[in-house]
This record gives sequence, C-alpha cells and structure tokens, in this order.
Amino acid sequence: MKKLNKFILGAILFTLASCYKAPIDQIGPNICPSAEFDFKLEDLKIDFLDGVSTTELSALSDVVDFSKGGINIHGDFGEVVQWEMRITNDSEQRTYSGKSDIFDLFWYGQGDRFDGENLQFSPGNVRIELEVICQELENVNLITKQISVKGVQSFSNMNSKFGVLLRDWDQNGEFPISGNTYNGSDGWFGASQQIIDDGANGIFDFDYHYLDPSPAGGNYAQIYAKSSAVFWYGGATSLLIDGVNSNIDETNSENVYVNFFVKADQSLPNCGSQVGFKFNNVNYIKTENITWSDWKLLSYKLSEFKSLAGEPLNSTNVTDFLMMVGAQPEQTDELRVQYDFILLTSGGPLFKD
Repeated sequence: MKKLNKFILGAILFTLASCYKAPIDQIGPNICPSAEFDFKLEDLKIDFLDGVSTTELSALSDVVDFSKGGINIHGDFGEVVQWEMRITNDSEQRTYSGKSDIFDLFWYGQGDRFDGENLQFSPGNVRIELEVICQELENVNLITKQISVKGVQSFSNMNSKFGVLLRDWDQNGEFPISGNTYNGSDGWFGASQQIIDDGANGIFDFDYHYLDPSPAGGNYAQIYAKSSAVFWYGGATSLLIDGVNSNIDETNSENVYVNFFVKADQSLPNCGSQVGFKFNNVNYIKTENITWSDWKLLSYKLSEFKSLAGEPLNSTNVTDFLMMVGAQPEQTDELRVQYDFILLTSGGPLFKD
C-alpha cells in the first residue's frame, strides 16, 4: 500500500512539473508607459519667447506673433516614455520625437521642409499634437492644443537655446549692417592678389543689392570679380562675430549649424558657394558647386568646415564669418555671387529637408 501511495504521489509531482512554464523574459525595452502614467493637457506648457522674456501663451490668447519671437513647448512626463509631437496646419508640419522623461522644444515657425519660398508657417490656426507611443494601443495618450500664428519672423530676437541670427543685410541680427550700402564698420572685403596685380583689367566689387531678394527679403550681399586671366579665387569679405558663442548655448560644433542663402549669376558659370569661419586665426572653409539657378538655403554643421590642413572645426568660439567669390569646378575669368541671411541654429538645421 505504501508503495502504491508513493507511486501516486510521484505521478502527481511529475504531472505538476511538466505543466509548469517558466516566465518569459522581456525582450527589448518597455514600449508603453507604466500604469501610473498620467500626463494631461494642463501638463503641456507653452510659453511665448520674446528674446529672454517669457510669457505664458495662454495670457496672450494662445496667439503667437512671429514678428516678436517664438514659443517654448515643454513638460515633464514623470517617467521615460517614447513620444512624438506634431505642429500642423492644413499644409505644413513640424515634427519632433524622442525617448525621455522631459521635453523642451523651441519653435520659431518652421516646418520640416523648406518649400523654397516660405521661412515660416502661414498665418492662421495651428494644432499641436503630443502623442505618447504605445505599440499595443494607438493614441494611448494623445493631447491636442489649438493655437494661432501671425506676423513675419525676423529671426532677430531668438532664445539662445535655439540659435542666433548673425546678419541679414536688413539691419537685423547680432552683428547688423549700419545702412543700405557698405560701410567700413560692416566688415572687411578685398580682392585676390591676382586681381590686384591685373591693374585696370582687374575688377572687384562688394556691396548690398535688393533687385533679386532671397526668401528672407530685403537686401543681400553681392561679390563680383573679374580678371584678364582665369582664376580660382577672386576675393572675399568677412564680418567680425567675436563673442557669438555667448549667444548660443550649445558648445559642441557637431550640434551647431550655419544656415544661409546663396545664388550665383547663371550667365557666369563655374561659381562656388564658399564660406568659412575663423578660429584661433585659422580659416575653416566649406565649399559647394552652385548648380542651381535661384536662391538656395544651405545648412552645414560647424564641424564640417575644414582647415587647409584638413582639420575639422571643433569649437563654437569662432571670431569671423567669411564669404568668398571663387571658381569651381573649373577656373574662370568672371564671377558674381550673392549671400543672405546667416543664421546659427542649435541641435539641427533650420529645416530638416
């Protein structure tokens, strides 16, 4: 009888053991917020920024006047979550995303894509949508806020966490021009030695023009060079920007971008976009063949600028911004190039595309 009881007990234990399944280990990160997650519309903070001055947007009837500044959208989720934010109207959209417990965004009216003409959203109603991502449940926490926008963005009163306008040739920016025509206090310019040595046959001119404005509007800078013989380098102009790093919080040259408009006279081919920064008395240059006919917005990381020795620019403590007139990909004897709207931005270019 005892042997029978032992046999029955063993069979029961074997059956229980065979039915047991070990818990499945979690593979990959948690893709949903916790059960305690509770982020509401009132936790979405939107402040209007007029330079360093901050006002809750609700106190301004939720109206953003771009002629005076932009907005700071921020909040605290209370835990690390995956999130997306979309700022949209009927035709434009700006998107942000991240995986964090807080978000702190600065928006001065730009969409994701530059359409070649508009530097900001059209006036009217705008939706701000904040979504916490959860693969199992769509719109697990979708928050929507309606605001409206108006005014034309001058980029002259931005928060240092977003960027700083160096110059736009309409007396805006941290280092504005003094008038509608060139003045010595605006910066330096000079022809190449080849054009100087060419005597009366060598022509070099630098001044401000308005007949063919960039999408930023108003005046722009133009450099013209001509020689009796073909050349690579025709001359340059520079503006002193010493201390500009105090106007932008980011200090890593990998995360600071320069954005500017450039075009060339298409009747004078082989012109290049040639700009640079000076750091520790060394020039760091970035060039690109101008293959387009109209104004084009270019954006580069500061770290993409290289010295003559090939060393990348590894500092934001730059002292000068350079604009040159030069030939590429082939030499030529006459060139005309225009530049406008020199803007530094932190964390990314002014537009994604």
